[in-house]
Amino acid sequence: MRLTIETPIQPERHKRGRAQRSGCVFTLGTFDGLHAAHTRLLVRAKRVARLRGRPLVVMTFRKNPLELLCPAQAPRALMTVAEKLAALSALGVDETIICEFDEEFAATEPEELIEAVARRYHPTDWFVGFNNTFGREGMGTPSMLIRMGGVIGFKTHVMPPMTRAGETVSSSRIRSALVSGDLKLAQALLGRCYTIRGYVSSAGVLTVSDRLLMPAAGSYNVLLDTIDFDRSVAAMAQNLDQSEYTLRLIPSRIGPPSPPTDAVVPVGRILLAANQTIPCGIKRLSFVGRLEAKTDVRP
Repeated sequence: MRLTIETPIQPERHKRGRAQRSGCVFTLGTFDGLHAAHTRLLVRAKRVARLRGRPLVVMTFRKNPLELLCPAQAPRALMTVAEKLAALSALGVDETIICEFDEEFAATEPEELIEAVARRYHPTDWFVGFNNTFGREGMGTPSMLIRMGGVIGFKTHVMPPMTRAGETVSSSRIRSALVSGDLKLAQALLGRCYTIRGYVSSAGVLTVSDRLLMPAAGSYNVLLDTIDFDRSVAAMAQNLDQSEYTLRLIPSRIGPPSPPTDAVVPVGRILLAANQTIPCGIKRLSFVGRLEAKTDVRP
């Protein structure tokens, strides 16, 4: 997968890639958590890209736009940028453009953004969620894409809402489920276990980025495996050597989200069963199930 880091408004900041030379199938979004509805959109976009003989290009953001627009309401992320890139690659995305959502980007008129993408990436098809908005004050809508695509020359595919477990799939609903401790609902909406990356010390203390959302305080069954940058994402997902542990999340980490930072904070303790050893180092943790509603354990 090709990675480009740029701001899509200034032409001089762009490097010419395969998509610019031959056209592409394109989509734009935050894609936090890459939940079941995101996956459905990307799988269908990849299918069209194969039919067209074009690359699939995703434009996304390093940080949630709310961190600029309304810091007090900015949610904690469901995955890091590195995890998002790895997941996009596993879904067959050919090029990911990481944008800095800055004041210039936020002030861009939606029509200008569409025209900029069309000039630089020549999309034959543009995939968008039913409720996706973009451009200044979120004034860009799927209906605008359909209208402008008819003039510029690309087809707009609008993905309808997806419902699972009686709920509409969305990143915000997943966050609510995790904060309330409803792990089963979060798993249903994600289409997989909720997974984070963190560091486990020799004392069994788990430390993660302060940008990441943690489930409600309590005890959970988690699967741990070592982050191996030399292995493919698919190989890691099929790892059969994972060990199951109990993770107790401390209550002090749970509460109203403050503006995310780049700090790392201790959030819980790994508990060992008989004959287990402490898995030190950078780990990928998958939350399998919840054991209890609360715990008073502190690191």
